[in-house]
Amino acid sequence: MIDPISAFAAANAAVKGIKQAIKFGQDVSDIGDKLQDFFEHRDNVQKAAQEEKSKNKNKNINSQAMRNVMNARKLRQAEKDLKEQLIWSGNADLYEEILRERIRLKREAEKAKELAAYKKQKVIEWTMWGGLLGALIGVTIWIIYKLTKAVLAVG
Repeated sequence: MIDPISAFAAANAAVKGIKQAIKFGQDVSDIGDKLQDFFEHRDNVQKAAQEEKSKNKNKNINSQAMRNVMNARKLRQAEKDLKEQLIWSGNADLYEEILRERIRLKREAEKAKELAAYKKQKVIEWTMWGGLLGALIGVTIWIIYKLTKAVLAVG
């Protein structure tokens, strides 16, 4: 399980690192890893909030709601600040490119997840039908055996 506090702290650290790198005029290629870290940690904060929500059904909902909302708001503001800094440093296209790529990758991941679920369902269905067919064949063989035995016993 992801600790929401640690994930939030890591996201904030990534933001500070990016801001400092831009401030000191580092090349965009040098801050790529830091941007990646920020988005990764931001996603981890969201996942941690979801996990905490499903895990702590009986705990204090008010404090959990307040923490989730405040963290999400701070991260949105941090992302907005990063976007503005990238724009002002002449790298607006980079930010837009990153967002487009993230959306594309998310869609691909969702499609892959749906495909895996579909394949899993098909395996279950084929297994079920194979088991049913095997049982029917077994019952048919048993009936033929019993009928053959009864006919031979009579005749």
